[in-house]
Amino acid sequence: MASGSELWTTTEVANYLGVKPGTVSAYRHRGQMPPPLQTLRERTHLWEARTIREWNARRGVGANSAYNGESREVTARADPHEWLEPVGPVP
Repeated sequence: MASGSELWTTTEVANYLGVKPGTVSAYRHRGQMPPPLQTLRERTHLWEARTIREWNARRGVGANSAYNGESREVTARADPHEWLEPVGPVP
């Protein structure tokens, strides 16, 4: 981490993205965003603001992709609590 880097909490990331903090937590759990740079007391996650800005610029609106940059289609399940499975690259 560069000296003087701006660090954002989950709430600050959510505010920047225009979503709820729970959405950011879901993205993190599913690997749909960069991992936090640091976690304090096992609850407070911190990201470099620059990393989030760069990731957000790359992801596009409505992107359903993992952080590794792969875009995949997903199939909906009858049970909304069941994880969605990738079915292949998006054309």
